[in-house]
Amino acid sequence: MRLIRLLFAASVISAASAKAATFNWDGKTYIPLGLQSQSQAVLRFPERLSGYVLEEPESINVLTIDDRTLSFSPRAAAVEQRIILRGESGTLYMARASTSLRFYALLEVQHEPAAPEEAHGSVELPARTPVFLMLKLMQRRPPSGFHVVNSSRSLLQTAQFRLDSEQVWSGGRLTGIVATLQRTAAMGSRVEVEPERIEILIPALGELRMIAADRYVLDDRNPSTSAYLIFLKD
Repeated sequence: MRLIRLLFAASVISAASAKAATFNWDGKTYIPLGLQSQSQAVLRFPERLSGYVLEEPESINVLTIDDRTLSFSPRAAAVEQRIILRGESGTLYMARASTSLRFYALLEVQHEPAAPEEAHGSVELPARTPVFLMLKLMQRRPPSGFHVVNSSRSLLQTAQFRLDSEQVWSGGRLTGIVATLQRTAAMGSRVEVEPERIEILIPALGELRMIAADRYVLDDRNPSTSAYLIFLKD
């Protein structure tokens, strides 16, 4: 299976190189991810990625090619959304994925990983939206108008991992939660967490709209990490 995956990844990158481009990301503008029906748009980053979160997960297929390369394809004729990607340096990359942007089979993102205190870009997002709050949660920068309280509530527990809240950010229809994602499986286990399969019901907060983590693999080296949840009331 691994050989098939490697061969597929090599074929995708080889085909992409025929129509490749580079983009110098300055932290202030979106990485332009043009999507095209029945095609793979490949983003390659200058560092390893620890995770990503989609604004509308149901509209885009994502394939991990290697630890710094992802492939995207649209599930609908028209797609317009934002994607947050976290580099291992702590840098938060912002991409705009759209079927209206110019398509490149391979886009090489160039960026010098910033110092920890400079790792967060200043891309402007529409205020009071789930992706806006998600970025703020990952930056640990509460927006004005949000009330922050400490919390120690158990949100989810499975045989493989558990989620426990640390902070709750309340702001009207939107509620954000900073949580700890902890492996519960035995030492030596490697747990791969799939956020899109997590279901948490908290009726008072509304629908679980987005979920992300600093990393999605828990092992002996990294048995826990931070996670972020966005709930939206109708």
